[in-house]
Amino acid sequence: MQTHSALIIEPPEQLSRDESRTGIASTKSALIVGVVTWSICAAYLLPFVSRGWYAHDDGLLGHTAERVLNGELPHRDFDSCYTGGLASLHAFSFHIFGINLSTMRWLLYGASLTFIPFLYLIALRCCAPVMAGLVTLTCFAWSVPNYFAAMPSWYILFLTVAAIYCLIRFSESNSRYSLLLAGCCCGLAVLAKINGLFSVAACLLFILYHNQSRSSIAVPDVRSKLVCWVSSGICLAYCALVFLLLRRGLNGGTLINLFAPNVAIGLFLSWNEWVNGRGRFSERSLLLVRDVSVYVAGVALPVMLFVIPYVATESLPDLAYGLFVLPQKRFEWAATVEPFPTLLFLVVLVPLALLLLSGLMRSDFNAISHRRLMVSVLCVSVAATSAMPAATLYNIAWSSIRLSAPLAVLITALVLARRSKSIPDKSRNTLVLLMLAAAALSLIQFPFAARIYFCYFASLLILMVVYLQSLSGRSGLASQTVFLVFLLSFAVWSQSNHYAYCTYPVRGEGPARSLAMMELERGSLQLESDTAACYQELVDVIQKHTGEGDSIFAASDCPEVYFLADRRNPTRTMYDLFDLVRPEDRTRQVMEMLAREDINVVVVNMSPAFSEKLDKPLRREILKRFPRIKAVGPFIVAVREETHRLASVP
Repeated sequence: MQTHSALIIEPPEQLSRDESRTGIASTKSALIVGVVTWSICAAYLLPFVSRGWYAHDDGLLGHTAERVLNGELPHRDFDSCYTGGLASLHAFSFHIFGINLSTMRWLLYGASLTFIPFLYLIALRCCAPVMAGLVTLTCFAWSVPNYFAAMPSWYILFLTVAAIYCLIRFSESNSRYSLLLAGCCCGLAVLAKINGLFSVAACLLFILYHNQSRSSIAVPDVRSKLVCWVSSGICLAYCALVFLLLRRGLNGGTLINLFAPNVAIGLFLSWNEWVNGRGRFSERSLLLVRDVSVYVAGVALPVMLFVIPYVATESLPDLAYGLFVLPQKRFEWAATVEPFPTLLFLVVLVPLALLLLSGLMRSDFNAISHRRLMVSVLCVSVAATSAMPAATLYNIAWSSIRLSAPLAVLITALVLARRSKSIPDKSRNTLVLLMLAAAALSLIQFPFAARIYFCYFASLLILMVVYLQSLSGRSGLASQTVFLVFLLSFAVWSQSNHYAYCTYPVRGEGPARSLAMMELERGSLQLESDTAACYQELVDVIQKHTGEGDSIFAASDCPEVYFLADRRNPTRTMYDLFDLVRPEDRTRQVMEMLAREDINVVVVNMSPAFSEKLDKPLRREILKRFPRIKAVGPFIVAVREETHRLASVP
């Protein structure tokens, strides 16, 4: 009997030891691949740190942070384009490491390195370590390398991915601590930029979905129609809010790229409630309110700390005005709404659509047929693009990839609806969360739909597609690999050939010109040689005719002039489009300010980024009072006749 018992008990123990060894080996391989992936990303990003800029962006970030460092409050003391939390972080970094544009860049570099592990950990839940490493590299290549400037939208992406990881942990363990952390991440995203509210909305919708899926398991035999109607009402309210946001720029492109995917997630959540939702109204409501309360408490914690100075100085109306009223001015002057896709881009979208769909074929779709489909797609794509010029190929590929975003969200919603019962709970919850985040954060493209704004949420889209294709197991591995290799290759190719939005700056014209270091105390960046020389000369002229602590006046849209020259801005204006006074009043007000502040130097930017040039009456008045003029690149430097340093002006 003892021998028999030993025979019965021993195999499970041996199996347990084998499983343990397998688990340790798997953890080791995942750790090794993770470290290698992190190192590759860190090394790849390093050359971008000091290379290239958009003057108005870096200048805005630096000048805003310096004013905060000097004790000013965003929105109360000056018109800030963003919430103000990131400006406080930059001000702190200036205090520790010195006032320089590169200080903000290195801070972004450090934040980017913390972003990589979250991408890898999320990918690791549906992929083997090597594939998860490839996913991470692809997601990373479509993020900060495309525009390495310390923009708040990057921090929104980083914090949203961290919040997604926390919510994944919450859905698996029901940990309120993870839910609270997710809320804190989203609260910090709101402090970086008000668009962080999109991340807040996505997480709230996921909490609603989690409430639906958990209740359907807990009470399978009870359905409350009141809960169904309430959930549908919440989804309808979300769609209505999206419509109100987009209504001023609503056109065919906006409907397809932004409105359609968000309507799709609203309809999916409503459908899921009616089909899968179970539970009594009182129990469901209590559970939902409790989860939402914990999450909202997390969001509120950093926000409440941020608003303390505004409460203490009775400046909350200024904060509200700057966050919700003043941005409407940007829509009038700086809006770039989505264009309606042309027939060419819709045709080129077909290969990408097949790549998205190929991994979702029926389970009896054999591997040979799948490989044939992949080979056919690749051959047709290569044949169609081989004779195209590089710039044309770049534009077509980019536009097709961008158009694939709403298509991918719609396909994901349909797959989740058709196969909801067959998808494992963990995979389904993560896929729903990524779908909600990708759709909601796509709204960051409104109203300024420049190409770089796609990169602010592209990582979420890639993760979503990878999870979608992983549902087909090994049959979807080929399409998954082709999809990732194509995206990674395109991103690296576009960045190395300077087609990306970022590095120099270029806008798809081809290779940039030679680079030179801008030798300024506050701006040690590599720029195009003529740009670096222009700003060095400009700062030299300003500093020769002003003293430390003096005020100058620089317009339109050139906050970098104040920052690089280390001269005070006597106005509350960063971009002149936020100046709400009437043009006829502005001339009088500016001239009065020039006299009141005893200003010696005026810098006129003849190529503003967003605002219009200074109107002619104002320019004439300035030239009367400041008759000594020097042209420096796109700038006109006007100096007062009375200054004792006029001899240095040519």
